[in-house]
Amino acid sequence: MLADAGLPIVEATSFVSPRAIPQLSDASDVMAGLTHQTIHAIFCTGAQYQGMERAIAAGVRSIAVFTAASESFTMHNINSTIAESLTNFKPVVALAQQEGIPVRGYISTVFGCPIRER
Repeated sequence: MLADAGLPIVEATSFVSPRAIPQLSDASDVMAGLTHQTIHAIFCTGAQYQGMERAIAAGVRSIAVFTAASESFTMHNINSTIAESLTNFKPVVALAQQEGIPVRGYISTVFGCPIRER
């Protein structure tokens, strides 16, 4: 319905590890049910390379990777440090480039963090 409303990009799902977030284990099924060419999927670094392979197999036409400006948020959200998350981007972005898939990058918590720094 969002694509029908004219939105040029809809981030439909996330290809994360089903062990980490079981609610997103149906990401491939979600993508299979979408018919608009404007639908894009969000991809987070917690899934790393295996998630990217699943996204490609599901027909994803663009991806987004994200980290955060807060170490606490990054650890809480994707179970890695900021530096580790950036390292994890490299093979994912390389594979996306090899496949001709555009990549966007996001930085969460740039103006504050809901997770208390430890």
